[in-house]
Amino acid sequence: MTAILSPMRRYWVILTTQLLIVSALIAYCFGPIWAAQWGFIDDHNIFLVIGKGHRLHPSRFLEQLKATEVFRFGEYPRYRPTYYVFQLLESMMWGKNPQLWYGFRLCSTIGSLLVLWRILQKYFGIVVSGLLVVYFLSFRFWDDAVLRLGPGEFYAIFGLAMFAWGVDNLFRGGATACRSVLSLSTFFIGGLVCIGVKENLVLISGISVWLLIYAFQHGRASRTLIAATIAHVVYSAIVVVSIFLATRASGQDIYSRDVSFKARSMLLHSLLTQGDFILVALITVAIWGVFIGAWIGQRRLKGSLGLLSISAGFCLAFYGANFVFYNGKWPTGMRYDYPAIFIKSIALMLLVRLLQLQWPTFGSFTTLRIRYIIVAILLLYVSISTPAALGLHRIVAQGNKVMTGEMTGRIAQIARRLRAHPSHPVVITSSNISADYEFIFSYQRFLRGYGVSNPISVECTAVPQAPGSSGEKLQQEIIAISKNGNENFLPLAPEYPTCFLLKLSGESRFACKVL
Repeated sequence: MTAILSPMRRYWVILTTQLLIVSALIAYCFGPIWAAQWGFIDDHNIFLVIGKGHRLHPSRFLEQLKATEVFRFGEYPRYRPTYYVFQLLESMMWGKNPQLWYGFRLCSTIGSLLVLWRILQKYFGIVVSGLLVVYFLSFRFWDDAVLRLGPGEFYAIFGLAMFAWGVDNLFRGGATACRSVLSLSTFFIGGLVCIGVKENLVLISGISVWLLIYAFQHGRASRTLIAATIAHVVYSAIVVVSIFLATRASGQDIYSRDVSFKARSMLLHSLLTQGDFILVALITVAIWGVFIGAWIGQRRLKGSLGLLSISAGFCLAFYGANFVFYNGKWPTGMRYDYPAIFIKSIALMLLVRLLQLQWPTFGSFTTLRIRYIIVAILLLYVSISTPAALGLHRIVAQGNKVMTGEMTGRIAQIARRLRAHPSHPVVITSSNISADYEFIFSYQRFLRGYGVSNPISVECTAVPQAPGSSGEKLQQEIIAISKNGNENFLPLAPEYPTCFLLKLSGESRFACKVL
């Protein structure tokens, strides 16, 4: 049917079909979150930012931004300026309506996967690229990134899609001035988003530098491209320097792990035992070998092979960097895997692309057979590996809907009871700080967001902790809050004539009414 359509109409028919397919996949996997509510983990930060109102007022944007790590350069072992800017912007737009937050994530995920499909089809055809998109959707990190409102990986998903679309168009050369401007804009903005929401994505500034060098070689290095590339490199340097200063001062990363060169270099042995890393390394060596052979023989494919060689080298370096960044505890099966979890698949695609470049020398019949074999293998693999994974996404989304609904209902019920007795103090009691730490702050922030004005204190029962462990540090922090209070909690009083008890774990010495 599309053969008899005009090129423009055929373009829109294919694009619409792809959009419908991707939308159906996302609706099947994550559709239940349309009815989800607030969750205990991370979502309380939204209520902290917004306060008692329905949404963050624009006049408070800078005030809230100053309270984040953005204005604590070199003091904190993470530095994600773009992440906090986006979170505050969402707090201004969506406010305390969880459906709008989740809806934005669903729509952005659909758009990101559609862009990925459109990019891949230029190199592998519409069928193979579509199967790859389905396979990519089977990874577990999507549950963390899409079904929760706090993780910065979500912003990296659409940020990386923008960046990749811009890089691809600029590399191939835009046909019109309008397309060139759009490509430069997505390249620039997408790069800033990625670099500023996930620290290990600062490495993509290397792609920006490569693109600029390529543009210079082909006479397409505009001032805008130069400025965008400089911005990516400078922004990456700012993030790296901030983290370096903070970790050098403490000797530990955000996960309380040793950051010394000796400690990280000891990971090399573990890295060399990673099956995926070995596969990526072998593919890289193979591509480099073919490139060297082409360079020596002065064959026509030297330029294309050069691009494949650079891409393979970047994949190898990116895999190693992520392994070191997460101190050898990677992949995790969680959101931390994005986007480096794709590296093995990308390396295999580079190998297939290498074969595609060599196919003309094999003859048309052999070429056709190889293509059909690849499609058949990929179709078989996807049909076996993805249905259960996609079904698991839906199960997790359904569980998230139920869990957040129950949680929000409990918070609303507690808030109604406390608002009826605003003078009665609330005591949050815990004896397992490692498990309860975030819940202590989550309850306080949600209750304030629901209009509760009651005094809130923390009762902490100390238990033995390993010296120097994160559990010991968290317990010491909560004990200090219990004794001295802070801007959110009052010091624990010796006695309470009347009070409410919000029990997380352990027993309380106060005869309070249990909430």
